[in-house]
Amino acid sequence: EYMRAHNISTPHHLQAHFLQRVNRLIRKRGRMMIGWDEILYGGLPEGATVMAWRGHKKVLEAGAAGAPIVVANGDALYLDHWQGPKLPDEQVKGDGTVVTLEEMYRYHPLAGLSAKQQNRVVGMQGQMWTHVARETREIHLQVFPRLLAIAESAWLPEGEKNFVDFNRRIGRHSARLTALGVSYWVDRSVSTASLNRTRVVIKRGGR
Repeated sequence: EYMRAHNISTPHHLQAHFLQRVNRLIRKRGRMMIGWDEILYGGLPEGATVMAWRGHKKVLEAGAAGAPIVVANGDALYLDHWQGPKLPDEQVKGDGTVVTLEEMYRYHPLAGLSAKQQNRVVGMQGQMWTHVARETREIHLQVFPRLLAIAESAWLPEGEKNFVDFNRRIGRHSARLTALGVSYWVDRSVSTASLNRTRVVIKRGGR
């Protein structure tokens, strides 16, 4: 009945109608609306910032809509994904998807955006959903050291990123995390050893 009275034809347009009303109330109070990328449905509320989480394609859609963007790509920046293959004796929680430290580091949040659209990127954000891991140690094992990769990707120009150098520096950061009592994940599926300048990589089986 409400939809007919207001000439609203679809649920998406009903959502947009509701958000436009809420947005006007927010803006009257000097505040700004920020919403997950579903707020693109049916028309973006004026001045709203989009949290683009459903893949990089939503980053591009938000850019095309002229919106300020927080890059929160669930394929690349969700910290409740495993950091690597889970071995049978590990108790690390996660949703079963694997996003490695290197994959998270190499993600380019501005890829495909024009210079004008890039200027509207507010920042990038990693998500850690605590319904997956509830204990502090479990959360730390999901978050670190990948949070360091997100931080460096957020401030370092893409052309200056170097994963080999970053991975080398992780050793120093690991010592700091240990001193702070923060647990962090180590990929035990891969072991390395050096003998007479020969570097050997041994991979263990695991899920």
